[in-house]
Order: sequence, then C-alpha cells, then structure tokens
Amino acid sequence: MSKGTTGGITHFGVQLIEEAEKLGMIIDVSHLNDEGFWNVVEIAKKPIIASHSNSRLLADTMRNLTDEQIKAIASKGGVVGINAVSIIVAMEDENSDLEHYLNHIDHMVDLVGIDHVGIGLDLCNDFFKYMSPDDLVSMPRKPFDVIDGHQNLPRLIEGLIKRGYKDQELEKILGGNLLRIF
Repeated sequence: MSKGTTGGITHFGVQLIEEAEKLGMIIDVSHLNDEGFWNVVEIAKKPIIASHSNSRLLADTMRNLTDEQIKAIASKGGVVGINAVSIIVAMEDENSDLEHYLNHIDHMVDLVGIDHVGIGLDLCNDFFKYMSPDDLVSMPRKPFDVIDGHQNLPRLIEGLIKRGYKDQELEKILGGNLLRIF
C-alpha cells in the first residue's frame, strides 16, 4: 500500500474550515491523507462527509477510509458516500464489480449504521477522453466505473434489495442521509 503524501492541515486550512462552516459549507474529507483527516475531525464542529470513499479494510488503498475513520465521521453525524470507481472498490479489476461495491455498503452499515452511508459514484469513465494516450498507458490500472452512469442505478437498487435492504433504508442510502446533512 502506498503511503501517499503526509502532513496535516495548515494554519490556513484551519481558517478555511472554520470559515466554511460559518458559511454553511460542508467539509468533505474524501481526498485527504490520514493526518489531514484526523485534523479535520478535531477542527470541524459540524457533520463532515466523505463524498466518495470506500472501506480500506475491503480495498487496501490510502484513498479509502479505515474503520476508525468511518466511525469518526459517523460520530460527528456525517455520511460516507460509496465510490464506484474500480480502483477504490477492489484491488484487482476482476473483483471490481457490483457485488464488491455492495460489500462496502454492507460493511459500513454494519460498522456505523444505516444513517451514515450513501452513494458517491464518482463516475470517471468520461474523464479518460480528456487524458493523453501517454498518461493512460502509464497508469498501472486504468480505472473504470463499476456502476456505469446513473442509468444503471436500478442494478444497484436491485442488489441492495437482494441483500435485504428495506424501502426506508434504500431512501437513506440513495440520498436521504446526504439530504439530512445538506
């Protein structure tokens, strides 16, 4: 697992978080390193979100959240939106599928409850048409969307129903939890 960039929130970052909360903005920790994440948890007074992040336990990449981080978001009343990009869903392309995506939802619901889980698809397939061929070739894994566009949300909903989620739980996961924060 790559460590990524280290270092926490700067003094300017603290000011930014405080002012953003005064203005009613929501703090999103999806692209923060671990040190920055814990700084935000300490600084933020309102619920925070990870708009498009998954479980590091299920896909061991720094881009995903540890169980402790997921619990910290929930303890502040926040929500984690589950990301549908292959390299965030699973460590191998052959496991980057709807079932593994649903495993992230199940894990987080089991860990922190239904009120702290949502969807945050990320939908990156269209970005690749803007990348140079050299950049695409240099990528160790070319990411793809496990749920390819909003038109495929019925597949996600069917998968959740097969796993036993009820209507009220589906409403929360499909947007209700994030609407509560907004």
